[in-house]
Amino acid sequence: MAKPDFVVRATLRTGLTVLENVYCRIYLPRRVTDPIELHLSPTSEQAKVLSRSWKFSLEATLKDRSGKVFKRILAHEVIFDTLSTMFYDAEFSESSVVAEPRDLRVTDVFEGCQVTGAVQGAFWLTPLSLVEPTRAVKTSYDGSVEVSIGRQFEFMLDDHARFIFERHYRRYKQADDEETVLGTGCDIPI
Repeated sequence: MAKPDFVVRATLRTGLTVLENVYCRIYLPRRVTDPIELHLSPTSEQAKVLSRSWKFSLEATLKDRSGKVFKRILAHEVIFDTLSTMFYDAEFSESSVVAEPRDLRVTDVFEGCQVTGAVQGAFWLTPLSLVEPTRAVKTSYDGSVEVSIGRQFEFMLDDHARFIFERHYRRYKQADDEETVLGTGCDIPI
């Protein structure tokens, strides 16, 4: 299995029950068609509670060395895929849960930062040909590649926020080959 994108101690909520400090590995999709996967390693008591439900919510934060939060992770609805428990003896067991969030949000936190100019952000969307810019790709005999934009899709949300759709390329190394994954990003200078 690939390296997780995030490893956190999460707070899970199912009904009125709150489970804290559940070890969770988050795997973001490598292909557009892949799901987001959560791999949980609950304690035996937490696994008993989770086995009585088919969905839950998840909250987690990532902190730097000084204890300051720099990332928040939230999913209001997470659906179970599998829950398995391996019993080693009457008092020792190991549980594993694989689940898929329906609305995972990962937010970067910039508290205490003074902004003096324009702020630019980006987020990923599922590829959509209507908003992706058209490109002309020219390859050279020496292996270099030149890409020029033919049409750029953008619109103004208000007088200050402009959405510019761009095609982003991500490269992931697999065990035996290399794969390029494409996505549509939206750059927002504010």
